[in-house]
Amino acid sequence: MFGYIYKTINLINNKLYIGQKKGEFRQNYYGSGKYFKCALNKYGKDNFKLEVIVYAEDKQKLHDLEKQYIKEYREKFGRDRLYNITDGGEGITGIIPWNKGRTKEDDPRILGISLKMQRPMSEEHKKALKGIIRRKRGSQTEETKEKIRLSKIGDLNPCKRPEIRKKLSESHKGIYPTPESLEKRRQSMLRIWQVKRSSCQN
Repeated sequence: MFGYIYKTINLINNKLYIGQKKGEFRQNYYGSGKYFKCALNKYGKDNFKLEVIVYAEDKQKLHDLEKQYIKEYREKFGRDRLYNITDGGEGITGIIPWNKGRTKEDDPRILGISLKMQRPMSEEHKKALKGIIRRKRGSQTEETKEKIRLSKIGDLNPCKRPEIRKKLSESHKGIYPTPESLEKRRQSMLRIWQVKRSSCQN
């Protein structure tokens, strides 16, 4: 057995979350979806029921079954009944469509995603990443390297020159936001707060 497909039911509003998990069944793992986690924090774990739907013998079967059951439950109960916001079956390649057909050794961006997802890399992957970085640095000309160095110390960056910085500072003195601009900013922040709040309530 490679993993299992599960559903977590909100006992208050009967909404569902369909997910996949590798390994043996874990009674304390309810799901990892963004909106589902928000609901879990709102209602508490005591108001959710966890059930195993089916077991899978390999990774591809696990992805396929997740997509299958998400589709079936959406058709049966409606899209709004599920906490899932994707069609399921996501691995690294499902999250990043541009890396289809590529391996971690081919593209350093995929290695970076692995780190962000807290997935440990093998020594082979680490060596591949170092090799990519070395090749990239080695392809830069001496002129390019010198420009990068000078930009960091300010010789080619006018905003870092003392006289330019002084002019910019003086140009902003005495400028204060109008009541209208402050109100627009307040309304904008209020809309953002309302969107975040509504996502947690659904």
